[in-house]
Parts: sequence; C-alpha cells; structure tokens
Amino acid sequence: MGRRSLLAVSLSAVLLAAGGATPLSKNGILEVRVTDHREAIEDFSSLRVTISKVGIHPATAPRREGWIDLATSGESIDITKHLDGPGALLLRTGVAGGRYNGFRVEVSGSKGQLQNKEEAEVKFIESAVFLLFPVTSGKATIVTVDLYVVDMSDHPGGGYEMRVRGATHRMVDSKL
Repeated sequence: MGRRSLLAVSLSAVLLAAGGATPLSKNGILEVRVTDHREAIEDFSSLRVTISKVGIHPATAPRREGWIDLATSGESIDITKHLDGPGALLLRTGVAGGRYNGFRVEVSGSKGQLQNKEEAEVKFIESAVFLLFPVTSGKATIVTVDLYVVDMSDHPGGGYEMRVRGATHRMVDSKL
C-alpha cells in the first residue's frame, strides 16, 4: 500500500472514530441544507454565498474540541431563492453514527447585489449553534441551517452581516 493510501485510510479511521458515540457505531447519512430567514434579504436581488465546509460536534467530545469538518462542493448558492421550501442542498455524505450536539458553517465568500443594482459586501459572523441530533444506520439525518442577513447601516461601519439564526433536523429512511 502506498504512502498516500495509508495516510488516507488512517485519516478516515480517525474521523470515523472521532464522530461516533460508541466504538462500533455504523455510518448514517448526513444531509445539510441552507435556507434564509426573512430579515434584510428583501434588500437583495441576489446574494450568492459559498459555504466551504460544515462542522458537526460529537456529543461525547469536550465542548471546544472534537469538531468534525466536512467539505462541501464549494458551489455558491443564491440564498434569495431559498426563503421557503426545503432549502439548497450543501452536502450529503456518510458520517459515523452517534449523537451530535453542535453545528457550524464556514462561509468562504459572498457576493450581493441590491435591488438598486449596487453591489453589497456581506460579512459573515461565524458562530456555532447548539443542535442535538442523532445519526443512525439506515436513516438520513437532514439538518437545515437558517441564515439571516442584518442591515447594519445604522451602526458604525455599516453594511450587512450574515449569521446563523439556528438549525433544525429531521430523520428519514434512506439507503447508504
């Protein structure tokens, strides 16, 4: 086995072991979707956001340690198109079965165009949210992250900020 293959197998084993609540837990499916809450989003004709990764936190890990980062496709999503409905699909992947208690997203870029055709910078304020959710074999856990945009024009520095408002989950039957 080549050096790269051995490294990939070792890294996979570490990630699977870190994510599970029990040493013998099986993989389940995690699907992550994003929606936008109706705050200042009506100011925009489009707001393309690139979420490069999501993080999940195993319930068995210390609060500030143990986060498992999962890469997304890196495609930008126009969140003005996802105010209602199921949301835009960010990620669907197998993860170690177990209980998780935290969720975060990393935004690597955003490009907004206001209704008046001006471009607007939107600063993402990163934060983790508490969300207790299971991942189990034979099921898909769908986590929907609700983003919101705030008009900060009446504050020093002005502009717009985007934050995670919260997240919800539901489980559905699925085949791996």
